[in-house]
Amino acid sequence: MTFIDELTSAILVKERVQLRNGTWSDYYFDVRRLFGYPHLRDTITTMLANIVPDETTYLAGKGIGGYSFTTLVAHHRKLPFVLSRDAPKEYGLNKLLEGIMPLPNDNVT
Repeated sequence: MTFIDELTSAILVKERVQLRNGTWSDYYFDVRRLFGYPHLRDTITTMLANIVPDETTYLAGKGIGGYSFTTLVAHHRKLPFVLSRDAPKEYGLNKLLEGIMPLPNDNVT
């Protein structure tokens, strides 16, 4: 089985689902399913880490899938990272961004 076949088998959901924008689709790529496939997750993490520009000094991620892969890629590349929310929390410290904020001279990807 090729990598693409294995990846598609792991994350392709063939059922009618409503997308975030309100439209409907007969299939859905559930990237979060990769968390249950360590060898696929590791391959995707390495692929993502390899396309991060060399001048990057900080990573940023958003969304449940984005949080996880930002964390994995940051670990792989030994980079600091920050996580973004859609809206500030309405409790605790009411943050829109979680983590240590990048400095103005950081190159954030």
